[in-house]
Amino acid sequence: GRHTAIEVGDESLLLARLAPTWVSRNRVTGALAAEAAGADVIVMDDGFQNHDLKKDISLVVIDGVYGMGNGRVIPAGPLREFPDHGLSRADAIVVIGPISESTSAALPENIPIFKASIVPADKQIEGSSRVVAFAGIGFPEKFYASLLTAGAEIIETRSFPDHYFYSKQDI
Repeated sequence: GRHTAIEVGDESLLLARLAPTWVSRNRVTGALAAEAAGADVIVMDDGFQNHDLKKDISLVVIDGVYGMGNGRVIPAGPLREFPDHGLSRADAIVVIGPISESTSAALPENIPIFKASIVPADKQIEGSSRVVAFAGIGFPEKFYASLLTAGAEIIETRSFPDHYFYSKQDI
């Protein structure tokens, strides 16, 4: 209630609706603040590559269809490190959605793999189901697919960059 998306990012505000949330440029400082406030468990978003904190468990979340993207590391691709190196440190992998053949082939055999799915809170769209869908997320097609699953008829889509700040003109 006291911060804006410009100050702390949109994901932080969404997470804060579900649980106490700390935002810190320094992961150690943020973890110590959370611990001082009574946190017994700390879940870090995008904390896998951070080596400054000892972790009890490291999970890697992968979209089952998108998988490893083009298999390249930033800036040439979506990965933050090469899969062989990164996945060797993972305690488990969570695959969201259906698993494509290429994603399945890229998954190591010696690490537990959990399957998950994202289910809209409102499984059916009520009233008029003709919608113009827009998204400022990394994989907007997944959002559009969830609208179709919920019964929407998408008449147009507009995709914006990830974490896009919409202007009145955009709306």
